[in-house]
Amino acid sequence: MKKLILPTFCLIALSLGGCGMVQEMIVEKVVEVGTGEKVDINTAQESVTIKSGDESIAFSSGENVKIPAAFPNDIYVYNNAEVKMAMDLPEGISVSFVTNESVAAVREKYEAEMARSGWSKEMSMDLNGQVIFGFQKQDRASQIMIYEDGQSTLIQITAKK
Repeated sequence: MKKLILPTFCLIALSLGGCGMVQEMIVEKVVEVGTGEKVDINTAQESVTIKSGDESIAFSSGENVKIPAAFPNDIYVYNNAEVKMAMDLPEGISVSFVTNESVAAVREKYEAEMARSGWSKEMSMDLNGQVIFGFQKQDRASQIMIYEDGQSTLIQITAKK
């Protein structure tokens, strides 16, 4: 299952826009045949779920995305940011946000808030305005990427389980 997960999600994410019920069923069947896993696509909720035994993978994107319930409550979520994408995988959770705040303001806030929550900064890179942090707390790790995209700032948080 793991070999096909990322390509499958990419194809599904691309196919979500404009899908109707018939297209949902066709894409579900194609992915199920290709992966051997149970797939549920719900374009009304802009989500995809793939189940294999006890494991499941959930992906959602669009205007009404919610932060997954399993997202760690000690990882700071930027106040003025809108959730755009969420993935809940067996290995961890990844959530993308967009805000109108500057990269510098978001960076400063994450450094302060993650330290306040007991996370230690293990890695920090600034590559042409794209900021990447690696944080550690006990046996858990998280990565935060902050970068400008036109008039907006994107925030990508990945928390390993």
